[in-house]
Amino acid sequence: MRSRRSAFLLGLAILPSGCGYGHTRPVIESGKSFPCRSAIGIEGEPTPAEVVAMIGDPLERKSVAGGEVFHYAVRGRYGDRVRLLGLVTISEPHYFWSCDVRLEFRDGRLYSITHATDEDGPDGAAKDGPRTRILQPAKEIGRVAP
Repeated sequence: MRSRRSAFLLGLAILPSGCGYGHTRPVIESGKSFPCRSAIGIEGEPTPAEVVAMIGDPLERKSVAGGEVFHYAVRGRYGDRVRLLGLVTISEPHYFWSCDVRLEFRDGRLYSITHATDEDGPDGAAKDGPRTRILQPAKEIGRVAP
């Protein structure tokens, strides 16, 4: 009887130590990490160098007629990892997010921001975009001064 009780208590002590639960750090699956909300929320008409100082180097930078375009993009996953008895994986990180931002510069200043975000997290799926915000006021073309 005593050995059964000891075995039972030993089993209770071992069982919790064999199971694992933990939050995982977000894992970047593609693109390059950057502060998405900061990129989307840029105000004013900063120069390309000022934007790089604020949010980092873009994933892609290309020249276009009259300026250049910066492309920032990231896709990642996160969630909980649960293992039974330390061996059997029951759940892996299965939520994901993505952020895609294009910054267009004209005449050396930020002209527009186009962004799209996507998230499938514990609160459900949410999508935003694509949306474009023009930062420079429209220039009057062909107006003759009096």
